[in-house]
Amino acid sequence: MQNFPHNTIVNQLIASVSPEEIDRRNDYATLLNSQLKHKEAFAVANETIKKSELLEYTKGIAQALLIQCTSLFMESDYQYAIENCDRAIEFFLKANDKEGEALAFYYRGNCYFGLNDYEQSQKQYRSALSKATEINDKSLMSRALNGIGSTFHELGDFASSLGFFQKSIVIKEELEDKIGVAGYSINLGNVYAANGDYAKAYECYTRSLQIFEESGDDISSGDCTNNIGLLYYRQGNYSEALHCFLKGIKLWRVIKDNRREAISLHNIANIYAETEEFDKTLEYFFLALSIEEKISDKHGEADTLQAIGNTYFKLKDYTSALDFTNRSLEISRQIANKDSEAKALTNMGSILAATGDYESALSSIRNGLELHRKIHNKSGEAECLRDIGKFYILKGDYESALSFLNHALQLAEEIQSKSLSCQIHQQFTAAYSLAENYRSALEHSELSSLLERQIFSKENSEKINQLQAIHELETARHESEIHRLKTIELAEANRQLIDLNRQKSDFLTIASHDLKNPLSNVTMLSKLLRKEAEHLTAAEVADFASDIQVITERMFRLVKKFLDINALEAGKITPVFTETNITALIQELIHSFRPISKTKSIQIIFDEGNEHIKAIVDETMLTEVIDNLVSNALKYSPREKTVEIRLEQIPKGFLVAVQDEGPGISEIDKQRLFKSFARLSALPTAGEDSSGLGLFITKKMVELLGGNIYCESTEGHGATFIVEIETEK
Repeated sequence: MQNFPHNTIVNQLIASVSPEEIDRRNDYATLLNSQLKHKEAFAVANETIKKSELLEYTKGIAQALLIQCTSLFMESDYQYAIENCDRAIEFFLKANDKEGEALAFYYRGNCYFGLNDYEQSQKQYRSALSKATEINDKSLMSRALNGIGSTFHELGDFASSLGFFQKSIVIKEELEDKIGVAGYSINLGNVYAANGDYAKAYECYTRSLQIFEESGDDISSGDCTNNIGLLYYRQGNYSEALHCFLKGIKLWRVIKDNRREAISLHNIANIYAETEEFDKTLEYFFLALSIEEKISDKHGEADTLQAIGNTYFKLKDYTSALDFTNRSLEISRQIANKDSEAKALTNMGSILAATGDYESALSSIRNGLELHRKIHNKSGEAECLRDIGKFYILKGDYESALSFLNHALQLAEEIQSKSLSCQIHQQFTAAYSLAENYRSALEHSELSSLLERQIFSKENSEKINQLQAIHELETARHESEIHRLKTIELAEANRQLIDLNRQKSDFLTIASHDLKNPLSNVTMLSKLLRKEAEHLTAAEVADFASDIQVITERMFRLVKKFLDINALEAGKITPVFTETNITALIQELIHSFRPISKTKSIQIIFDEGNEHIKAIVDETMLTEVIDNLVSNALKYSPREKTVEIRLEQIPKGFLVAVQDEGPGISEIDKQRLFKSFARLSALPTAGEDSSGLGLFITKKMVELLGGNIYCESTEGHGATFIVEIETEK
């Protein structure tokens, strides 16, 4: 048998393939990637590269390499994906394919983003943007702008992030790409959520969800639902968050998307961590981990192992905590995830400190600090500096402690992290107190108290009880046939117990938070007066005494509200009806609010009508109702605005309306009005305290008076609270 010459075999192989066929094969591989069949897509692209090399079809090689890059990216193999991108760029340059070259730079940006190297990622996205602009590829321009916005978000520059996301959305709107608009609106919502603007975040997410549902895009709809769940989670609305995550799990199981299922399980575990049900926390973390190990999602593994370590740390099982954190650290180093590695080192420092190994702890945190600086993670850097400051406080080296804390505070304020700033001020308070510098300790204590009130008001706008969240999950598990309640009577008994426990838990949460800081400040002031009495002027003594009076009055008001609620719930308050001049009552209230309104330059206008209105009511109760409404209007109004009070005679009674020019009330917050301990997303404009009890008490008293209360508001345009009292039965 005669052997064919080698070049004849090659020529026959070339004759059997064409650029058109290679393009079709690349299209098929792209389709496989979109169906989450990444390994199959990689294999098809690999064969296509071989055929393209025989044909010397450089564009086909480059496109196949980019397809492999996508497959590797989705499998979290970012380093190998970058190598493929680099090779693709070489071939696109040879083929003079500027569009492909721009796309390859964009993919490189994605890979560096996956590695948490946000500065390098942004550099690649900017190269992609430049090349896309050169060829006027608006679709790719929009994608690159979105990528740049994402890097700014991760770097904590929310203003720049917002600008780039908005630019990317404008281009998508010009292209009439509704799906693209929906996708980028999610990123915009993430920025708003990070800034605590939950109403705008919710608006972005729901807008996107509607578009995805209309288009039948189940995966994007599920992602959107997950983001809405995270939004509820941040607000402490665990039952709604749980509903979103469980809805997601059902979808991911149907379409067999294991990675997203693991994310949803991880999120549910976080809810249990917040409710301190640590057995269930670990159960769901381990479920997530088993999936991540099965699909080789190393990034997910590293995060979940670290979360398990944190859970054991809370349980004071330091051996297990150290073991899982070490495993997370090893994987983070394997995949070159510097952000995850830095977090693991910092967490390890906390665990080692708890075991008393302070030297090793300090070394670990310093290593974490160095990594956070390398990747420009200012939040992580500030946390490490704060922790190092703590160590020096324990050592009694207050000078070194203050140096680290000053640097930490500077970074926390730079990234506008109120939570971190609050923690650092608390460390300052501890350092100065131990050094017996009570004046400085008091200054930082007051600053931490102010920040803590703002944070508590924002993050716990509705504190759904821990047992309520558990109850919701058990109900959901019942629906999934994981668990079933034996009888309806038992379910009702559980609900009643949950209600009682909710009241107890919320009372303790609010009381411990809102009474702890004022009492601490009173203690600090008394120590300062005792220590420096001989050196203080009469004016300074009077000033400190005034501070003590203001603090104790605030505590008194809070305790009074607790007592009012207890009496109302127990049915111990009975209205005493007498003829009351409502007009005169409101006039007196306005007079009492003059000092407060004057400090904020707010004008109170009373539209009292032509004649005084009199009615048979409980005067004390009605006074408290209107007092609460006017107090809220002043509290949430910016300076130099107007609060208007309107009194009208209506059939069978009268109406009182209090209107302000504050931030208004979001749709989410409207659902929580008049509930006990409901702190809304809007914050008092001058740092005033808010217990979340006023409107609840107001509604209860209005009902005892035989009336009704409701609110009319459009977010951004103030709010009007209307009380209608029926006096003729």
